[in-house]
Amino acid sequence: SATTGAKQKMKQLEEAYEEKKAKSNAKEVALRCEAAVGFKKRKGSSTHIERAFGVEIRDQLDQEIAKMFYTGGL
Repeated sequence: SATTGAKQKMKQLEEAYEEKKAKSNAKEVALRCEAAVGFKKRKGSSTHIERAFGVEIRDQLDQEIAKMFYTGGL
């Protein structure tokens, strides 16, 4: 069984936590899209092998999955 002193200490810690949580509001973070930034992807046009494996589509899906992960949607 917990003593009243321990209960009061726990209550103070809980109140301090709730106060700190209320002060630290969630912040919106803009995530840049790689295509919009203009990074160089690959040299030349896509080859038959790249098209067969859907490299561009997988890259796009990887970007979308990363965005969802970092925004808490996954």
